[in-house]
Amino acid sequence: MTIIEILATSLKGLAMGAADLVPGVSGGTVALITGIYGRLINSIKCFDVRAFKLLLRGKVLEFIRYVDGIFLLALGFGIAISIFSFARAVDYLLDNYPLVLFSFFIGLISASSIIIIRKIKEWTLTNYILFIFGVIVAFLLSTLNEYTTPNSLFFVFLSGIIGVSAMLLPGISGSFILLLMGKYAYMINAVKEFDLPVLFVFALGYMVGGLVFAKVLNWVLKRYFEISLLFLTGLMLGSFNKIWPWRVIDRGNSTIGVGDYVYSKSVLPWEYQSFENADPQIAICVLSVIFGFVLVLLMNWLSYKYSDK
Repeated sequence: MTIIEILATSLKGLAMGAADLVPGVSGGTVALITGIYGRLINSIKCFDVRAFKLLLRGKVLEFIRYVDGIFLLALGFGIAISIFSFARAVDYLLDNYPLVLFSFFIGLISASSIIIIRKIKEWTLTNYILFIFGVIVAFLLSTLNEYTTPNSLFFVFLSGIIGVSAMLLPGISGSFILLLMGKYAYMINAVKEFDLPVLFVFALGYMVGGLVFAKVLNWVLKRYFEISLLFLTGLMLGSFNKIWPWRVIDRGNSTIGVGDYVYSKSVLPWEYQSFENADPQIAICVLSVIFGFVLVLLMNWLSYKYSDK
């Protein structure tokens, strides 16, 4: 990889990390948008018996080449920097500017869905069914309620496994799955407080889940590429219900925060103004959608210009 490609990959990692912090938005969506999804899944899948044999024999350079290590390091560096740098910022934006933030994600997902759908050469009945199925799955997931789980290290490890599995699927937010498990606020606090034992156990679960799930995804993508893309696109579009900007929050809850916003009800802009007695900020939200839409087109162009294909 050239220096420009490494920098570009790190920037994509920054975007993935920021997306993973937001409930309702998937880092896998960003990977798909930026054209690195297949490469990411394939790289993670390569952590197999052969890879560890190379490492144990001291063949470090061969190991790095085999697992596409430079790519993973550049991407992982961007993700890590993003998570530790933006955790407070994303929390602040969700609490204070949710309309603008989620409008931006609407633009991202809309543009990326169009780009992916244009890659489908032939629309068959199976393609339509898988696309609609993806929409339904993501929509149903968006209607689930939060559960409470213990804060033991075992459940932190399990949260890492489940969270990364969701993160690798565009349209299914790892952060939202953590919310469902009652672990989102707990992990955000662990990042803020730099709680090393909790972060280490979660990262371990993240690695184990990623290695197992990546092999499954790689197998599916190699054999059923087009219908897999359509299913993943359906997942992205189905997540619109969760990231719709105008939502009515239940004011009966005394602690209004990220979770309350995500679990609120989607309404139309003028209904939002009536229910919330607040400005729906339609003009700036439309601009935010357009900005997100254009940004995806730019990122897609840059990924083709500077990425290895």
